Amino acid sequence: MTRAQSQIFVVGDAAALCCHQFSTCWRLWTSYIEDCINKGSAHNFTLDSLKQDLLEISELCRSEDEESSDSESTTSEIPDIEDPILQELLDESKYINVPLTEEDLFPVLQHEQFVSSVSNQFAEVDEEQLLTNSSTHKHCELVKESFDRAYARPLDERLFPVLQHEQFVSSSVSNQFAEVDEEQLLTNSSTHKHCELVKESFDRAYARPLDEPSIRIEIKGRKNIGQAFPGDKVTVEILSEISNPPTGKVINIVESADTVKEFVCTLERHDSQVMIPINKCISKIYTPFWKDKPNHIAVRNPENLKIEKFIKINEEAHRKYLFVVRVLKWRKFYKYPLGIVVGKFPNITTLEDGLKVLDIEFQLRRTLSSSLERQMIDFQSLNLFEDGRIDFRMLPTFTIDPTDSQDLDDAIIVRDLGECYEIGVHISDVASFVAKDSELDKYARQLCTSFYSCGKEPIHMFPKELSADFFSLIPNQERRAISLIIQVDTKTNHIKTRLICKSVIHSKRKFSYDEVEDILENNRQQSDPLEICLVKAWNFAEVHRRYRKQEDWCYKKPDEDVTLGRRQSHLMVEELMIMFNHMVAERLLFDETTRSITPLSEHVSHELNNQGLIHRRAMPNSQACIYDSETFPILKSVLRCLKTAIHPQLLPFAMAFRRLIGHYDLDIDSYTWASSPIRRYADVIVQRLLHSVIGKTNVRYTAHDIDLSCMEFPRKNDQPSAYERKANALHFAIELSTQSERKVAYIVELNASGTNFRLSFPLNSTSISENLDIICLLCILEIYRFNGYLPSGFSDLNNSQSKAIREELTNPFTLIQGPPG
Repeated sequence: MTRAQSQIFVVGDAAALCCHQFSTCWRLWTSYIEDCINKGSAHNFTLDSLKQDLLEISELCRSEDEESSDSESTTSEIPDIEDPILQELLDESKYINVPLTEEDLFPVLQHEQFVSSVSNQFAEVDEEQLLTNSSTHKHCELVKESFDRAYARPLDERLFPVLQHEQFVSSSVSNQFAEVDEEQLLTNSSTHKHCELVKESFDRAYARPLDEPSIRIEIKGRKNIGQAFPGDKVTVEILSEISNPPTGKVINIVESADTVKEFVCTLERHDSQVMIPINKCISKIYTPFWKDKPNHIAVRNPENLKIEKFIKINEEAHRKYLFVVRVLKWRKFYKYPLGIVVGKFPNITTLEDGLKVLDIEFQLRRTLSSSLERQMIDFQSLNLFEDGRIDFRMLPTFTIDPTDSQDLDDAIIVRDLGECYEIGVHISDVASFVAKDSELDKYARQLCTSFYSCGKEPIHMFPKELSADFFSLIPNQERRAISLIIQVDTKTNHIKTRLICKSVIHSKRKFSYDEVEDILENNRQQSDPLEICLVKAWNFAEVHRRYRKQEDWCYKKPDEDVTLGRRQSHLMVEELMIMFNHMVAERLLFDETTRSITPLSEHVSHELNNQGLIHRRAMPNSQACIYDSETFPILKSVLRCLKTAIHPQLLPFAMAFRRLIGHYDLDIDSYTWASSPIRRYADVIVQRLLHSVIGKTNVRYTAHDIDLSCMEFPRKNDQPSAYERKANALHFAIELSTQSERKVAYIVELNASGTNFRLSFPLNSTSISENLDIICLLCILEIYRFNGYLPSGFSDLNNSQSKAIREELTNPFTLIQGPPG
């Protein structure tokens, strides 16, 4: 560059600069070089010759890709040394913190001012005080080896270098500015809060203060979220208390949620050293190339982190592979965390491969410690009977569950007492084995619930040996239980007495739902004693449902897993579990020791009173909050219409209303979760409270503990639902790849431009998204016709066909059937 400041000479390979295989700035160079050719300032080549060179380079790169089988190198080609680039990035002593300008530029023109400010900081130190300890402080001459590396020779002992300069700057200058007294920050509780972070996307989150879980602090932007991951315990500075809800930013990470952070990622298109997690809540991850093999991804062994293979980065790698990336560290002032690849998945074509990806995405892979395995063995020698347990082993007992299920939470007992009959609902007593804050308790609390998917064994909250065996109410085994025993008048079907107690039961048979349906549909006289008890329990459940639901007793929201017309068995079990949970809630609310700490389910966090108001009474809804007041008016007649939730005209409003207030069809005053302690951690907490009430012992939970649990559980309970939806959607997509499917759908929204509409599938809510945007077929065809060609398999539509499609799209009952795939 000359003094003219407008004359620039560029010497190099123009084709290489414009080729995307070699240059990361190829777009910029292409534009610049084309501009030079057009203005006649390019020498010895033209635009045609440049295009020809680019074509030859492209052919050469394609041939190289085809020659490399599967784009992977063998392990014999991998050098047996550690990656120097990765080691340098992990070495904290090799970094100098350089402050940037407000425009995020290096302070080149401000160099003298920067050096002066740093020098003044050192000048303020009393030199005489430093030199008093000659063993630790030396008067030296600095010798620089490069711009970022130097050594010092003492003037009185010029024999050895004392201290690397960049290490001194990093440890002595940077750390002084980085150290923040956290206790001093938290002294002002009005502006700084100790919170748990809940991320909604990579740049949007909210924080729940641990001491005030009812407060929600909005955090927007990557800068304010900082380097925190979902679930981390963080210190949040409140930026604005005027806004509702308040806004803040993360200033410190107190405790990390996960010790090992692994995510399923795809390759970034414009920077092959950056991975994009498929989990939208996770930031991009920087995975540097191996020093001697650029444009290759090093795949390491997840145990010893030794490199097993290299994968060449090409179009196939972008399109075909998913990578498992483990985060190693997130250095301060770094845009992305540093990670390594510890696994890869080929193109997902089977349900099994897809579920493996989901297991990593939802952090479901866990290992059992040796101490936990010994504790599980010790359970086998425990005496099932203890003080206060009632023996129900001789009574006719049965369970009703899916055919392939193994974690049986509940059992039913029915016996005839003459003028009345007795019904017992028995729930596995998990809390009697799992002590609070024990290793097994922490293991279960990690997931907080079990995960289920079609075509795969469930991922249990407790170890499988406990969930499917020792805790499970399997036939012909003696098990501890929490029992609800009610006596019902034979003539009026009114409940006369009720009792909640600890017991030991012995299940005689496991019924499947299909078996129960066949028994209930067959009106002939039953001869099997257990089948007679089953029919009696079904009669009671139907009467109880009529009494609870009144005129709405016959309606039940469609369930994708249950065949319409064969839901009597499911309704019976559901009704008995609702009765159990309701009576447990009443028992806990009646006792003074547990009245103020009983967790009530969100299902009944809204009670309809005589004035037609809905009161929020329990866990806050994580999806929406009402800040102005705790009540809002709504007509009872409107609420009853919304309960159907399948009416096409009311469906858009019903979906928005359901997101706001959650479930609203229980029609009972109090409800908790106590019927599935093998599968839900909240039920274990409720069981412990119940133990303290039954045994009249001290309650081991405080109100603050319950508040934290109520804050944590709704968020973690959303995880298995999301997992199940994705697993079912994956199963549905694989089925669609081979054959078409007919589904009932409603058009709930049509945008003004007519380019797309939104569908809802009320009968397939667990496998198809509730709100699915569809681009109009008519719009696609018109776009292709405008461009002059149509995709294969399509033909031009005549006017009558176009008119018919428009009319059908305005009909909410249109049946849409797509081609295979």
